[in-house]
Amino acid sequence: MGKQIFSILFFVLLVSHSFSQSNYKDGYIITLDQDTITGLVDFRTDQTNARLCRFKRTEHAAEEIYHPGEIAGYRFIREGKYYVTKQVKIDNEYQTFFLEFLIQGLKNLYYLPLDNGYFYFEGQDGMLVGVTKQPDQITENYKVREDNRYKGVMSYLFQDCLPLSMQTARVGFDKGSMIVFTKKYHDQMCDTGEECIIFENDYKRKFIKFDYTLFAGVELNDVKLVYTYFPSMLSISPVIGAGLNISSPRLIKSLYLNIETSLSAVSGVSDYIDDYLRYYRYNFNAGKIGFGAGLEYIYDKGRFRPAAGAGISLHKLFNLTDTLKINDQVSSHLPLFRTSTTGLKAELGFDYQTSKNQFVIVRLAFSAHRKTSVESSNIRLKLGYKF
Repeated sequence: MGKQIFSILFFVLLVSHSFSQSNYKDGYIITLDQDTITGLVDFRTDQTNARLCRFKRTEHAAEEIYHPGEIAGYRFIREGKYYVTKQVKIDNEYQTFFLEFLIQGLKNLYYLPLDNGYFYFEGQDGMLVGVTKQPDQITENYKVREDNRYKGVMSYLFQDCLPLSMQTARVGFDKGSMIVFTKKYHDQMCDTGEECIIFENDYKRKFIKFDYTLFAGVELNDVKLVYTYFPSMLSISPVIGAGLNISSPRLIKSLYLNIETSLSAVSGVSDYIDDYLRYYRYNFNAGKIGFGAGLEYIYDKGRFRPAAGAGISLHKLFNLTDTLKINDQVSSHLPLFRTSTTGLKAELGFDYQTSKNQFVIVRLAFSAHRKTSVESSNIRLKLGYKF
């Protein structure tokens, strides 16, 4: 059974990489004639966004692919990200990219996620001056050597604002620090009172997406006491639970890390007669808390979206009561039953979209657990709501 579950997990990973992923958001492109065409733009990683733009005029229209220089730029409406075509000089070679437009003001600020990253400042003369930073190095004395040459370049670029030019030593090489510093320059040097425009949004929050699930259902438990003659014990119980689904749409939209917890019950009765005509009867009752984590692939198009996943699971029993009867003698609280077991799980099902970010979910899940004295499995049918 373990091999079958791992095969499903491998299938999930294979399918997630074999499908061409997309993450279309409301946006528009700007043609070379400065015309604006609204539609849907594929929201991918910073590295991908710098090299190409995938665009659809409507949800069901054919995909159009643009490279830097073929359009003037493109923008995501809700996400706030804005990319423009620019030619930059890197290692004495001119190259064309979609630079991320961070600030528009007395000095425009752009970002290119190449190597360790490049920030470009554009003055009123339209000239682009870039700064970059080499990765930190560990010296022979196990000290960190940081490349701070970009701070000297920035001090020169902002020398017309002397108080700010002297503060470049405290500017970090990250988007947040560069945006704050460039905005300060605009606020101090702009004599018309006009505000600069900040295009950059909370990109870290947008990179990771969290969905929440509440579910209820029913589960069939099959419990076997290992190294005994007792037959398997079957029981049916209702189950309720909640889950957290973590994804990165800009990397792989359809692949999720699922974490869930559930509450149910398990019980059983089993008996047999040995060769000496002694009668044995074992029964137990317990509550069960379940924990699970794994990967799930969900097809990302249409209202009806098939899903498959696999992972690990943990079952913890509580309020366990059990008795063993041998003829007329009864014993209780026996060490036969483990109160916690770990195992593997697999799920199949589908999501049905009810609104843009809300779904009714149906899952058929199977898990198998094994400890020294107990082996168990359960089949669970879940109906829930994801939001």
